[in-house]
Amino acid sequence: MKETIRNRPPLQALFFLLLGILFHLRLRGWTFAPPGLLIAAALFIAAGLALLIIAAIQFTRAGTPLKPEKTPACIVERGLYRFSRNPMYLGMVLLLMGGALALGSLPAFTAPIGFALALNLYQVPREEKELEAQFGDLYLEYARRVRRWL
Repeated sequence: MKETIRNRPPLQALFFLLLGILFHLRLRGWTFAPPGLLIAAALFIAAGLALLIIAAIQFTRAGTPLKPEKTPACIVERGLYRFSRNPMYLGMVLLLMGGALALGSLPAFTAPIGFALALNLYQVPREEKELEAQFGDLYLEYARRVRRWL
């Protein structure tokens, strides 16, 4: 599969981050700053990083590639993958949520919302079809047991 932004979720996340920052800068009147906002932002960012790192380690240990355009070696069902079929993507969404909170801006929330929609409508369904084609009933049973997100 050709490597484009369409099949590279980290590049998609960066695109939506930049879009959220642009909206934040253009629509300055839509800001908020309740007490503890930066602490909440830091918690979201820390949780997102933790999910990304742990899930990537679990993929690597299972011997399957991290890049979604590569053919997976197996279905990872242990660790975080017992609770979510997409913990790396969930981690990226949490990072974008933390960034939007750190900016204290409603327009900045276009980043996590837009990215989550792009994942849910395009990226994840395409990957699920590929996994079903490759692993058949093994993947379908895993998908029945474990939710797409949480």
